[in-house]
Amino acid sequence: MRTTENLYRLQAIDLELDRIRAVTEHSDLESRAQEAEGRVETLRGTLEETAQALRDLARQIRRLELDAQAAREEQHRSENELYSGSARSGKELGHLQQRAERAARQAEAMEVESLERMEQAEALEAQQKELERAVSEAEEEAGRCRLERQMEVEELRARQKELEVERDAVATREPADRLARYERMRRQMPNPIAGVSKGQCGACHVSLSPRTLERVRADDGLVQCEQCGRVLHLL
Repeated sequence: MRTTENLYRLQAIDLELDRIRAVTEHSDLESRAQEAEGRVETLRGTLEETAQALRDLARQIRRLELDAQAAREEQHRSENELYSGSARSGKELGHLQQRAERAARQAEAMEVESLERMEQAEALEAQQKELERAVSEAEEEAGRCRLERQMEVEELRARQKELEVERDAVATREPADRLARYERMRRQMPNPIAGVSKGQCGACHVSLSPRTLERVRADDGLVQCEQCGRVLHLL
């Protein structure tokens, strides 16, 4: 086995552990879940505003209906007095007629306004149903993403434990001085071990000098790339 074999495997394990920790911390599923949950919150706020608007309209419609009913009753009373023959003068007849006409106009205006409010309520009810559907869909998406995210994290943690066990086994086979050197280099760069293929450093892709290649092929200790300083491993 080559001198750098264990270190190259150790680096592969460490890079995979880095990826697992990053994905465990945050992933696309997490982003999708958060986005769906934010959408649910926004939609619920809009839904509550719509429900409040409907309650306000219901109160307005009820008040208009009562006021229109009172105006119609006033109209009918005035008309009954007008046609009952109880008026003693033309002036009184004129006053009763004006009062009946005024009550009729008021009643008609409030009935028209009430119908307009009812049309607004119908439109809001349709909007409310659409919002309820959207909330339900967003809640389902958020729940699905959360479940998938939970499964993802559980799988990642299981894989992480396997890799940590393997890492310990690989690290124990490496001399302490080389392991310490690898750890120091890795604090400076995530991949301090570079594969060598076709005479090039696999990290910086610079062609290696004949002398360096000769040392790598001869497995002459930890040979570093003249360009990037990484330890070279012959693939």
